[in-house]
Amino acid sequence: MINFTLTAPGESIRTLSEYADKTLRPQLETVSGVGEASIAGGRLRQINVTLDPNRLRAYDLSAVAVRTAIASQNVDVPGGALEHGSQRITVRTEGRFGSVDALKALVVAQQDGHSVLLKDVADVEDSQKEATSVARLNGKPSVLMQVRKQSGANTIAVINGIKERLAELSLRLPPGYKIEITTDRSEFINSSVRTVEEHLVLGSIFAAVVVLIFLWDWRATLIAALAIPASIISTFTFMWGMGYTLNTITLLALTLCVGIVIDDAILVLENIYRFMREKSMPPKQAAVEATQEIGLAVLATTLSLIAIFLPVGFMAGIVGRFMSSFGLTMAFAIFISLIVAFTLTPMLCSRWLSVPKRNAGSGGETPAAPHLPVSHGEEEPEEEEDKKGLFHRVENPLLATSALVAAPSLGDRVALYRGLLQQWTFAGEGEQRVHR
Repeated sequence: MINFTLTAPGESIRTLSEYADKTLRPQLETVSGVGEASIAGGRLRQINVTLDPNRLRAYDLSAVAVRTAIASQNVDVPGGALEHGSQRITVRTEGRFGSVDALKALVVAQQDGHSVLLKDVADVEDSQKEATSVARLNGKPSVLMQVRKQSGANTIAVINGIKERLAELSLRLPPGYKIEITTDRSEFINSSVRTVEEHLVLGSIFAAVVVLIFLWDWRATLIAALAIPASIISTFTFMWGMGYTLNTITLLALTLCVGIVIDDAILVLENIYRFMREKSMPPKQAAVEATQEIGLAVLATTLSLIAIFLPVGFMAGIVGRFMSSFGLTMAFAIFISLIVAFTLTPMLCSRWLSVPKRNAGSGGETPAAPHLPVSHGEEEPEEEEDKKGLFHRVENPLLATSALVAAPSLGDRVALYRGLLQQWTFAGEGEQRVHR
């Protein structure tokens, strides 16, 4: 999770290891969320007892007997309790050796009234453990400390707590000692989260731009685009209730939701606009009736998406631990988009949305058929044609291209191409006759 080195010019690895083990390790393990603090590249103090086989044979002793004597005598044992009036004092007998000389004087056995001491059969040396790893910083020997978090603890919070503790310990280090962080997983996590947040914002902007290109109306684009922050921000409440955090998995789910949560709002918006344009309804009435008409289709579409992502939130095993927050966040965001499409979008349409008025003829206002520039011989104003936007200019070619690509065979594509060519030619001739 986080690694740092301890260096000091002129100090031995054993001295650095003892300081890291006796001072730094206990301080770091008291930080909330820390599970373990281990030392790599260090050589802690160790008392080495090297037995002499010849002397053991002379005293008729075995290595097991020496080990048993050391283990049984180098231990603290309870000494009972002392009672004095209303006081009770617990007594502990200190049996651990405090120095190498005391260990040398350990009695291993009694032979003919003579005590066989440890120094009689072995050499006792105050040394250090055998090196099993080596740590170097810029080519200089150092002691590496590796800190791991507890299961379920927040990585960023734990690392921030460790950094604060290291800052406090740095003020109390002996002269020449230096702590330097070499590995910090929080930097990668923070960078990943910032990248996903940027993608979330850019995705929302690009989705709004695409809607603007096809609707070509800033009010309609704003109404549809507001579904994105409304759904995403509402999802934060669910995440807070479930105990989720803004990590890479949940932010990825929110990023993928950007293109989905706006779909329902676009469907409702387009149907309301159609009611206002073709049926000449006032905005409030069109918002109510158009939402009621398309509500079942929007509900079916949203529930089908929820049915895809919701089971992911109930997966078991290791995969489920990672993907549970992803599936539930996606499902809840999609569900919120349904509520937004049935509440916020119609309300905004009833207040902000408007359609161009048609010129009244002798028979009154007659709505034009979809995608046709004229209606019953009545010419549309030129400025109204311009307000249709890029969608009406690119819709037919896009649909034609999609149909041609999806045709199963070359013959079907040729026949489809001829039919589309005849339809466009007929539509162009009809438009020219009307304008004449």
